[in-house]
Amino acid sequence: MGKRQRKRNRERRSEIILFPDRHNPLLQITIATSTPAEMRQLCTSYWSFEQPGKWTYPARSLRLPSGQAANLVAARYCQTLALTLLCPVCKDPFSVSSRQELVTKAPWCPDRYPRTPEVLRNPCPECQQSVRDARLQEQQARQEAEEARRAQDARRAEEAAEHARRDEALIRSKVPGIFAEFDQYVSRSVPKGSMPAAEFLLLTAIFEACSVGSAPAMAELPLGWTGAPEADKGVLLALLNATAILPASDTPIESFRVDNVDGQPIVVLGQPDLIRWRVGSTRDRVRAYLHDLETTYAADPELVNDVAHEVRTMDTLLLMEYIDGTLAIRYDYPPVPEHRLYELASVLGQALAHGYTYGQVLAMCWGAIASAVAWRVRTPGVTDSQGSSAAVTNLVSRVDRVRMNRSSVPEYATPTWLDVPPAVKPARQALTRLSVRATPVQSSAGLPVDTLE
Repeated sequence: MGKRQRKRNRERRSEIILFPDRHNPLLQITIATSTPAEMRQLCTSYWSFEQPGKWTYPARSLRLPSGQAANLVAARYCQTLALTLLCPVCKDPFSVSSRQELVTKAPWCPDRYPRTPEVLRNPCPECQQSVRDARLQEQQARQEAEEARRAQDARRAEEAAEHARRDEALIRSKVPGIFAEFDQYVSRSVPKGSMPAAEFLLLTAIFEACSVGSAPAMAELPLGWTGAPEADKGVLLALLNATAILPASDTPIESFRVDNVDGQPIVVLGQPDLIRWRVGSTRDRVRAYLHDLETTYAADPELVNDVAHEVRTMDTLLLMEYIDGTLAIRYDYPPVPEHRLYELASVLGQALAHGYTYGQVLAMCWGAIASAVAWRVRTPGVTDSQGSSAAVTNLVSRVDRVRMNRSSVPEYATPTWLDVPPAVKPARQALTRLSVRATPVQSSAGLPVDTLE
């Protein structure tokens, strides 16, 4: 039952008195018809007034013979509404239980007490309670929703954990058979056919790495196999599809997952970065296959150039790592700015393509960095980032000057702190063998192509 319905029900069984008069009422008191006459008279006297600011009877003069105060009697036996003081929420008059409460709602004086309906700032007690109840219900609903969400998350986590346990059990039961099939395949597989230079070099590197066990996984190589991890993943996938390489038996169990194929659980490779590798045939067959590939490559200058391009790319990426590492470790400078990386890769690739060895270009990089740092130190206002950028500018000038003057350049060794990708050395060695077996090639600068490390 709403507040207004309760009000109408009281009015049907009650006597209504208006103050100060019926024509300009400011207060309305409602007294039940069953109220004793003595109590009715005391309530009427308690609320009686002619104008705001002065009550007809002082409160201390109004008492029952028993000594009970009039304000307590009025609060118990009648309901009083301040007709011109409206609640901002329900727009109904405020209910007051005593003179003191009425005074707190509005100034009790003739010239300031509202004579016409006026909406007050604060809601009435019933509306405040309704707001509190609504907030409490909302809070309880949020708590229930949160508890339901947590329970659902717990159920999902438990289901996922149970699913993971079943998958792990299935994987552990299937993986030995998978590796046994790999062993059988390797024992009868005979590699044949050609492959691109990138795959040839990576297969050569994996073959060399497998001489003392399995080849490392991508997750174990900070710079990947060649210095370009994303490109390496594509090459590894191509070699795997061609069964030139296979997962090694020490591949962690986490690299497998369970897929549903036509409703049947199938164990497949799910984490390529965790896979350790082996060659896809016996070592003798793979060695003979790589030797045949080298023979095929050596007979075709374009294929030799493809291999040389791949090696230059590896050396370029390694030199870029060297430059950033030297700037950071030796001088505490930031890496080369991103907008100059393309220019840096271009000048490094050009220097290598014109016949300078990796060690010679490394020496030129060291000199360019030292000159840039010296310029940064002696020039006021230059930042460390500008010093790193100046290393690229110095390297471009240094390479052009050395080429123009045909100056001799020493070879520097790779510093021990530089992490060299495992495919770099086998790739250089493969290119050296191809260069020996192929027709000598002259560089565009007219200089013999230097033997790489």
